[in-house]
Amino acid sequence: MPPTFLLLLLLLPLQLGLLGLDWRIVVTLNFTRLEELDLSHNNFNQPLASCWFWNLTSLKYLDLSGNNIVGSLPAAVSKFTSLDTLDLSENQLFGSVPYEISMLTSLTDINLRVNNLTGEITEKHLAGLKSLKNIDLSSNHYLKIVVGPEWQPPFKLEVAIFESCQLGPKFPSWLQWMVDIKILDIWNTDLVTLDASNNQLAGPLPVEIGMLTGLNHLDLSYNNLAGDITEEHFANLRSLKYIDLSSNDPLNIVVDPTWIAPFRLERASFPACMMGPQFPTWLQWSVDIWLLEISNTGIKDKLPDWFWTTFSKLEELDMSNNQISGVLPTNMETMALSYLYLGSNQISMAIVLLQNNRFSGSFPVFLERSTKLQLVDLSRNNFSGKLPTWIGDKKELVLLLLSHNVFSGIIPINITNLSNLRQLNLAGNSLSGNIPWRLSNLEAMKEDNYIFNLDIPDDSSYNNLSVFTKRTELFYGPNIFSAVNIDLSSNYLVGQIPEEIASLALLKNLNLSRNYLSGKIPQKIGSLWSLESLDLSRNKLSGEIPPSLSNLSYLSDLDLSHNNLSGRIPSGSQLDTLYFEHPDMYSSNDGLFGFPLQRNYSEGIAPKQGYHDHSKTRQVAEPMFFYLGLVSGFVVGLWVVFCTILFKKTWRIAYFSLFDKACDKIYVFTVVTWARVSQKTNVQ
Repeated sequence: MPPTFLLLLLLLPLQLGLLGLDWRIVVTLNFTRLEELDLSHNNFNQPLASCWFWNLTSLKYLDLSGNNIVGSLPAAVSKFTSLDTLDLSENQLFGSVPYEISMLTSLTDINLRVNNLTGEITEKHLAGLKSLKNIDLSSNHYLKIVVGPEWQPPFKLEVAIFESCQLGPKFPSWLQWMVDIKILDIWNTDLVTLDASNNQLAGPLPVEIGMLTGLNHLDLSYNNLAGDITEEHFANLRSLKYIDLSSNDPLNIVVDPTWIAPFRLERASFPACMMGPQFPTWLQWSVDIWLLEISNTGIKDKLPDWFWTTFSKLEELDMSNNQISGVLPTNMETMALSYLYLGSNQISMAIVLLQNNRFSGSFPVFLERSTKLQLVDLSRNNFSGKLPTWIGDKKELVLLLLSHNVFSGIIPINITNLSNLRQLNLAGNSLSGNIPWRLSNLEAMKEDNYIFNLDIPDDSSYNNLSVFTKRTELFYGPNIFSAVNIDLSSNYLVGQIPEEIASLALLKNLNLSRNYLSGKIPQKIGSLWSLESLDLSRNKLSGEIPPSLSNLSYLSDLDLSHNNLSGRIPSGSQLDTLYFEHPDMYSSNDGLFGFPLQRNYSEGIAPKQGYHDHSKTRQVAEPMFFYLGLVSGFVVGLWVVFCTILFKKTWRIAYFSLFDKACDKIYVFTVVTWARVSQKTNVQ
C-alpha cells in the first residue's frame, strides 16, 4: 500500500462498517481531518482506551457499535468537542461514565446500550450537553440515573430510552421539561412512580406500559392522550396503587366487566375518561380504595349492590355528571367519607344519613335533584356556607338535622313551607338574622292527626339518631319520627321569638338558647301543651314570665337563666317542682322575685337598675341571729338549773328522789310487760 494512500489528509467521511477489518490494519491509517468514522460490527475485541482515533479531534460522527470492545469509557472522550453522534452500543464496556462527557457540547445523539456500564449518571454528566436530542442507555442493568428533582436540563430530548436501567423508584421529574419527546422507553426499570402529568403527551397510551411490573404510582393527567385503554395495559401492573388519567383527550377505558384486576387500587382518578355506559365492575376488587373519582365518565347504569360495602374505606367519592341511578344506603355514617359529590345523577334518595363524618364544603347540591327527601341528617360535619333556598321545596321532608356544622347566613324563610317537618335542628352553627315568622305553616307540628307517609327501611340505621333535650342526649331509634322538636341553639339569631311559635301544639322540645334574642317571651307559650323541654337561656329576653307557662303539665325541664327577665314568677306546682330539681333555671335574672326565690317584693314591683336589695341582706342576717340566740339561751338555762341544784340542798334531794322514782317505775313497767308478752307467747 503506497504511503500516499496511508496519508489521507482530505478524507472527510469513512465507512468501514461490516467489513471484518483487522484492527491492526486500521491502526496504521492516518486520518487527520476525518469527520465521520463508522467502524461498526467489525469485532475488534480490543480495549477502548488503546484505540488509535482519540487524537481525531475533528470527528463529528463516531460509530463503534458491535465490536466487542472492552474496558471503560476514557476521559479522553472530552477531546471530541465537535462530535454530534457517539455510538458505542453492543460492546463490553464496563465501569462508570466519566464526567468529561459533559464537555461534548455539540453532541445530539448518544447510544451506550447493551454494555455493562455501572455507577451513576448525574446532572454533572448531562449539564453541558446543550444539543442533546436522542439518548439510549438501555440494557445497562447496573447503571443508575440519579438526577435531582429540581434540576432543569439544558436540552430538549426527542428520544429517551432507559430500558433495563435503574431509573426509579420515582419517575425522573427532569423529564417534564422534554415537551418535544416522541419516544420514551422505561420498560423493565425499577420505576415505582411514573408522573408525567401536565405535559403535552398525545396519541394512544402504549400497551408496553403494562410491562412496568413494579409500578406503584401512575399519573398521566392533564395531557392529550387519546384512544382505548384495555386489560392489556393493566395486565402486569400488580403493584399499582395510585392511578390518575384525568383531563385527557379523552381516554376510553374499555375493560371486560368479568376481568379480575391484578392490583388493589387505593386511589383512582378517572374524571372525563369514558368508562360507560356500564358501571366499571372491575373496580370492585380494589377493596382498600379511599379516593374514587369517576365524574363525567359516561356511566348510564344502576349503582351496583356491592358498591357501598366493598368501598367501605372510601373517604372521597366523586360520581357527578353521570346518569347513575340507584339508592343511597342508610348506614353511610359508618363509612369514612369526608367528601361526597353525586351531582347531576339520577340517584333517588329519601333518607340521607351523613352524620358524624368529616364532610366539608357547601350544602350538598346533589340533594336538590331528589324530590322524595324525607330525612336529611348532616349533623356533626364541617359543612359551611348558606342554607339553600330550595330546601323549602322538599315538601316531603320530615326530619332536617343540620346541627354542629359551620352554616352561616340567615335561615331561609321558605323553610316554613315544609308542612311535613317534625324536627328542625340547626343548633351549633353560625346562623344569624331573625327566626322565620311563618312557623304556623309547619302543619305536622300543629295537628296530631296530620297524615304523612314515611318510607322507613327495616334496618338499624336509626339507632344513632338522637335529640338533645332535657339537658341530655336521647336516642329514639325508629321512634325518632314521633318526636317533634325545634333546636336553634348556639347561633347568632336576633330579634323576637315569633308569636306564631305558640301554634305548634305538638312541639315537645324547644331550644332557642345561646343566641341574641330579645323582646318578651310569647304570652301564648302555654298553648304548647305537649312541651316537655323549654330552653330560652343565655339570650337578651326581657319582660315578665308569661303566667300561661304554669299550665304546661308535661313540662319537665325549663331553663330561663341568663336573661333580663323581671317581675313575679308565676305560681304553680309544676314550676315549683322544676325549681327544686333545677334551682338554676331562673339564675342571672335580677329582676325576678317571688316564690320560690328568696327575693320577695310585697308591692309586686321589680327592683330598678342600681337599686340595692337591703331585704336580701336582712334575709341572710336574720337566720344567723336566730341560731345565735338559741344557742346562747340553751347554755344560760342549763347553767341556771345546774347551779341551783349544786348550791340548794333541798332542791338537790328532791331532784334525785324524783329521778330515782322515775327510774323505778320504768324498770317495773318493763319487767311486767315483758313477762306478760312471754306468757302469751308460751300459751300460743
